[in-house]
Amino acid sequence: MQSLIVLAMRKRFYQTILSGVILALLSTFFWGCRNSGEKQADSTKKIFPNITAKEGFQVFRKDLDGNISKQWLLSDSISEHATIEDIKELATTKDDPVMRLIAFRTLLSKDPHEAVDLAISHFGDTTKVFTVNLRCALMDEVSRIRIEMLQSDEYQISKEDLARIASTVLFSANISKYVYSLKLYQSLPAKPEYEDRLRQIYKQDPWTLVALAKYNKEKDKQEIIRLFSQAENKDFQDYSDTLSVALYAVAEWPDATFIPFIQRECKKIFEQQDSEGCDVAALCTLIAYNSQWSYDIAKRALAKAKENDKNFYLDYIKYTVEEGHLTVSGYDKTGFKGAANVVATISYKGNNYEVLSIGNHAFNDCNQLISITLPNTITIIGNSAFRGCSALTSFTIPNNVTSIGNYAFEDCINLTSINIPNSITSIGYAAFAQCTLN
Repeated sequence: MQSLIVLAMRKRFYQTILSGVILALLSTFFWGCRNSGEKQADSTKKIFPNITAKEGFQVFRKDLDGNISKQWLLSDSISEHATIEDIKELATTKDDPVMRLIAFRTLLSKDPHEAVDLAISHFGDTTKVFTVNLRCALMDEVSRIRIEMLQSDEYQISKEDLARIASTVLFSANISKYVYSLKLYQSLPAKPEYEDRLRQIYKQDPWTLVALAKYNKEKDKQEIIRLFSQAENKDFQDYSDTLSVALYAVAEWPDATFIPFIQRECKKIFEQQDSEGCDVAALCTLIAYNSQWSYDIAKRALAKAKENDKNFYLDYIKYTVEEGHLTVSGYDKTGFKGAANVVATISYKGNNYEVLSIGNHAFNDCNQLISITLPNTITIIGNSAFRGCSALTSFTIPNNVTSIGNYAFEDCINLTSINIPNSITSIGYAAFAQCTLN
């Protein structure tokens, strides 16, 4: 049971914060690492001479080829040679916004508390800058980028500092510009002065309910029950998000009223292996109840997970054995690099399997997916299989596909070309909504 708690708490806050959206040419920036004093200027030149920033602000330490970004190498050098005060000065006074962000990232790794102080005191920095996420770029504001970095699990931000960040963003006049993540809602204390503001933004952001649940109000209880009822319909467009919101809200308010709903959903998630990405939320909720029944469910779920050897990865693509064939059921979010090649047959544990389908939500919101090759063995493309794959521009459907699921290509906003073979007999609801097909 101790291992269960460690597992759940380790996973609880894993949220994807930064994602690239638009492939763009980037502005050229010229910057150095000189401080206002001659000594700091000379020192920085020795640390990293003749460096320029042509790529905008680099989000990831390594590029697609595994090379460490010069900006990250510069961060390492600043961290090694500069004082906290020097780094703070670079992060606030440097004309180049990319340099300010590099210094802020360095400060965040050295002294998270000081980084929080700086982000809050300079919350109004609206300077525009490109952020670069591997092959994609997005124009953003310095203040917003800082807040996003503070929400990363990479840095050790205290609960108190997270609460300060959460309250600062909560009362921002432009809160819609910020990524107000689950992590911030979980860190926000149930203070009376926060409640009205949370209720104001609930219609725009359902995740607000996670924070509202802490107030233990009857109207929020009824709203959680409504979400559970809505999640009974798995064809509901926002099924996984709706269920996750309800589960995380209950984790903040483990009331007896919700027990039948939790037991029902956990049965679907764990016993039927039908998690839809809600398994971490379910584990957090079970732990919050801290009761024998909840730990019994969790223990059975973990035992079954150990026995489950039907899932495996090949070239960062996840395959699942289903009744004598394979389904593409997901991808490795940490290693996937943009081009996917689904094979026709695979030998697994001494058996040969054909790959017959792309499962529900297999590549859902995979912004890194630039191209994909599917074999002619594929007959089904599931619900939301490629929903939100914004980097896809064209798609070839194999000639043996008979069914395309609901929302299969919804929000593939750059998808302009796709073939529909004669084999297709069924196309689901809103399968190509928000695409720009010619």
